[in-house]
Amino acid sequence: MIGKEIGNYKILKELGRGGMGVVYKAHQVALGRMVAMKVLPQHLTTDTAFIKRFQNEARAIAKLNHPNIVQIYDIGNQDDIHYYTMEFLEGPSLDQIIYREGFMPLENAMNIVLQVARALDCAHREGIIHRDIKPSNIIIDRSKRAKVTDFGLALQERSTRLTVDGSIVGTPEYMSPEQAAAEPASARSDIYSLGVVFYELLTGKVPFEGETTLMVLKKIQSLEPEWPRALNPEIPVEVEKVIQRMMAKKPRDRYANCQELIQDLRRLKAGVPIQTRRKGPVHLSTAAALAAILVLAAVLLFRMRAKPEPAPPPPEVPALREIVSAYEPAEPPAPALSPLAAPAASPDEPVSSDAEALAGIAQQLAGLEVQLEGVRSRKATPDLFWPDVLLFKKGNKINCCVVGESLDRVKIRTTAGLADIPREEIQLIVYATPAEKASANEAQRREEERQQEEQQIRKQIASLRENKAEIEREAQAASPPPLDEPAASSASDSAQPPKVLEEQPRKDSGAPDKGVLNLAVNEKWNVSTTCGKTTGVTFGDQLLSVVSSQNPEKAPCEIILEKELNSEPPHSLEVIVEARQLIMGDDRITASLLVSFADGTSMEYSFFDSDKEQLASEVRQTPEKLRISRPKNTVSLEQGWYVLKLPLAEDAAKINKGEKIARISLIHSQQKGGSVIIFRYRAIVLNNK
Repeated sequence: MIGKEIGNYKILKELGRGGMGVVYKAHQVALGRMVAMKVLPQHLTTDTAFIKRFQNEARAIAKLNHPNIVQIYDIGNQDDIHYYTMEFLEGPSLDQIIYREGFMPLENAMNIVLQVARALDCAHREGIIHRDIKPSNIIIDRSKRAKVTDFGLALQERSTRLTVDGSIVGTPEYMSPEQAAAEPASARSDIYSLGVVFYELLTGKVPFEGETTLMVLKKIQSLEPEWPRALNPEIPVEVEKVIQRMMAKKPRDRYANCQELIQDLRRLKAGVPIQTRRKGPVHLSTAAALAAILVLAAVLLFRMRAKPEPAPPPPEVPALREIVSAYEPAEPPAPALSPLAAPAASPDEPVSSDAEALAGIAQQLAGLEVQLEGVRSRKATPDLFWPDVLLFKKGNKINCCVVGESLDRVKIRTTAGLADIPREEIQLIVYATPAEKASANEAQRREEERQQEEQQIRKQIASLRENKAEIEREAQAASPPPLDEPAASSASDSAQPPKVLEEQPRKDSGAPDKGVLNLAVNEKWNVSTTCGKTTGVTFGDQLLSVVSSQNPEKAPCEIILEKELNSEPPHSLEVIVEARQLIMGDDRITASLLVSFADGTSMEYSFFDSDKEQLASEVRQTPEKLRISRPKNTVSLEQGWYVLKLPLAEDAAKINKGEKIARISLIHSQQKGGSVIIFRYRAIVLNNK
């Protein structure tokens, strides 16, 4: 067959063989592209049942329009050679990756399983069951996208079965219990097989093995496997629960459909706990149902008459709650390293109720973001909408829909709109078949529905974000700025917060009053970053918050905040700050404060290093710059609020003679990503007294 020309295709080499055909790499001459051609074996070309099944396979896949399913181009027959062509995928199959690497990192495995689940969801919606999901039928292309191939055993529901009644079809190790018992397969059978693939990706082995096929099939039907955590304890419990549900012996105990599975996989990726579902339906007798309705009505009536109680807080989600708490305007406790005390919380401040409301909104936003990601993943490529192809004499081509023709021009419609193309520029027009045009129309309809769904979710997200902002504004308005309140009298001066004043008006001479200047952390500073859009800097509620990036666009990188000044050098500089870890990782994150003077000299105070619990005492000096770290001015993770008192005048005397301060900069550096740390600044004070 190598070198043979079949129709518009020239066969180049053999790629693989299976029970339903031989797959070749071929060149489609007219379109100048590489394709994969599947040819029915010669000894089966006299069997009409096999020919019909082979053709049904091609038609079944051609009905599917999904980025994770191999695309069918053409089906044909020449000189009793039955074939169909599909997109040529350059990349290894999943079984080759498993053989080469063993088990796979959790994140990679979840991404692959999620993509295959989306492909199966598309097939199941069309009534098509794959029946042979296994690693060798999943190709990872150059863009790291998983593609499901080989629908040779695909069974279209309600169609005539072409296999002999009672025969076993599929690969034993990946069969569901019902397939192992030669019973009809369903969509839940594919979910079971995908569960076996998930199991193998995380452990490097299949759940059931045996010396013979019969032994494997008996184990699948009667035994429970050794679950993944027994082989790899680092696998999260929630992930194992998903696999256990996918591989339940009884189909009714598995996920009802792939959409349910997709939702749980998205929750796992987002760090949101999966929802507990009952395994089977609950049946109520008529009397019991009536009693339940009466009780519900009584409860509702009682609530209408009774004084309304506040709604219970939303369910606790640790990861979300931690992030929300990090942004709450909670007052800092007593500082850890300084006799200066941080401001006390106002007893009337409604932090608790506001925090609960913010946590509830955060949960809803997380759920909607998961939904939005799923809707966006269904976005179709524009080429699917345009089934006709124009080949130009210059060598380029365009996908379009031919809407009209004349002797000298061809009118087409593309994503950009209508266009008239002179015939003299066209070498060939490849017209779509009626089935291809119907498929393109269906793809457009689905994309319009998807866009509407995406728009609705985005509106809900925008509304929730507005509610969140409103709650934060109301909380800020209801609470007087604690830092500006006069300190209450106390027996010990060390228990008082530092006296912080607003910037004083200038005298006629233009010189500022001597005293204390707060650099207003709730006002915006100039922000620059080389870490990308995944970093976060927020201002408000008397807090300045800086969040490092888990996945920076490049590394190492920095987040820098600057405040321009024209100030005489103060006696000291005081900073109230805390550091919290939101996501653990092996990244190194540092923080420092840079004071730049008008003559170009500068001083940099290091106060945080994620690799060190305490900074060593160090002073490094050049003619232009002084770098300083002191153990007493070290901030540690999760240790509450620190008040750093930096002897600015004493240190500045080493490099200049009383130059004015040009700017103050906060510098947050990270080496590679993986960790997320939030720094919260309560006050930055220039003390001239």
